[in-house]
Amino acid sequence: MAHTSRCSNAQGLSCRCSCQGTLHGVAGRLPLLAATASAVHRVSSRAYQPVPKWSRGRRGKAMMRAQAEVEHWLAAALASPPGSFQAVTEQTVGLVSQQVAGAIVNELRSNGYRWSGRDHVLCAFLAAIAHAMQELQDRFDQAVSQIAAALTAKKGEQRPAIPEPLARVTAQAAVDAVTRLTAIQHFDNLLRATRILAIMNCPAPQRHRAVVLYCLSPLEKDILSDVTRQQLLTSLPRGWITSTPAAIS
Repeated sequence: MAHTSRCSNAQGLSCRCSCQGTLHGVAGRLPLLAATASAVHRVSSRAYQPVPKWSRGRRGKAMMRAQAEVEHWLAAALASPPGSFQAVTEQTVGLVSQQVAGAIVNELRSNGYRWSGRDHVLCAFLAAIAHAMQELQDRFDQAVSQIAAALTAKKGEQRPAIPEPLARVTAQAAVDAVTRLTAIQHFDNLLRATRILAIMNCPAPQRHRAVVLYCLSPLEKDILSDVTRQQLLTSLPRGWITSTPAAIS
């Protein structure tokens, strides 16, 4: 049976769909995160298992703290004012789980691909998607020079010449205006939600470079504290995480 929103919203622990517990009860368990802040909850039917073995050691403990902060932030988002980026992100995590992660799981299962809860499959897909979305966003943010160059080109253009400094400052104003549009803000929330879902779903994030680099490292200061980021910096391999958090869009 294909993964559906009925599975994501389930309250029980039994999963009979193609996700095999990977995405079971995501929406239903989010409120539980606030009440069980000391536990690590997975986006799977194994959410109530004891603290995992990978949490031992300095790297594991730092990652456990990072996951706890992400989950606590997501739980607190449930009480945030409607329309705030916290509330929208919390809602988008459920949407990404049902639509995006569900599509990945259903397609893999329908084509005979099998994996266990210890395999980095779904989190790898989500991390790759987050990376591609970030690259798309970065290219747009750096588009000012390309826009200015197009506007200063004279060949075949039916308009008065636009000085390069004026073209550049006008292009920057246009890009800034676009980034403030609601559609772009939705993209930011979608990217943040994809990152969070990858982190929550990863069976051992302290050993998964893509999840750390493309999903955990870019999280904003409001989600991942400076103290935890510093612990990750000193315990994870060099280059996996940055010392400077992103800014809330």
